[in-house]
Amino acid sequence: MIHSYYLSIDPFGGAKKRRSGSTLSKLRPSGRRVEGLTQFTSLTKSRNYIVKKQYPKPFLIFSILSALYIFSMFYRVSNAVIAPNLIQDLGLNAETLGILGGAFFCSFALLQIPLGPMLDRVGPRIVITAFSLVGALGAFLFAFGESFTTALLGRILIGVGMACILMGAMKVFILRFPPERFATLVGFFLSIGTLGNIFAASPLAYFTSVVGWRVAFIFAGGITSLLAFLVFRRGKKKREEFSFFFLI
Repeated sequence: MIHSYYLSIDPFGGAKKRRSGSTLSKLRPSGRRVEGLTQFTSLTKSRNYIVKKQYPKPFLIFSILSALYIFSMFYRVSNAVIAPNLIQDLGLNAETLGILGGAFFCSFALLQIPLGPMLDRVGPRIVITAFSLVGALGAFLFAFGESFTTALLGRILIGVGMACILMGAMKVFILRFPPERFATLVGFFLSIGTLGNIFAASPLAYFTSVVGWRVAFIFAGGITSLLAFLVFRRGKKKREEFSFFFLI
């Protein structure tokens, strides 16, 4: 008796043969010979078989967004640690230092109003990429600022750039992951983001004492730019039907 089989493409497990009424490849019961082997081999090497290149691993997507959220939390509280340096280098007083610290939160809060419609209409891939680049530009401007006005503009741009990270990541979780994973993903995401508060404390103070606060923000802006590029590069598909290993 001769059975016919068809190929089912599994992105993480390769091609699987399942019984069907098609005539893609016919197997004899003895299994000694496969007819149509050339057709089978050519199909497995076709473009549709290379699923790993088309669908980025969910763990990678989650890691990129989590890294961006770490930097969002880092930018949020970093002014408190480098306040003595800002007073000395920019000639600030208590009033201007408070304004500089609050600029991030004001711009961050104001952008939440139009952010929802932007994520729904434009999509998280473009929005997160564009806003992250704005945040990186703000970090560079803040690092090279020689006056209160320049530093203030830099902090405003940082707040604008980081405004979309949390909501944008949640939008990605909705579009790309199974609904039953949403609460777990958000829990992990928020927990990992608190590392930004830790990095903005003693590590930032040590880094500032070694190379200066300007170099620290140049470094942070460079990594933010790289993460923005990765979001644009890896955020093409709309849904991932697979859970990464520690959420199975």
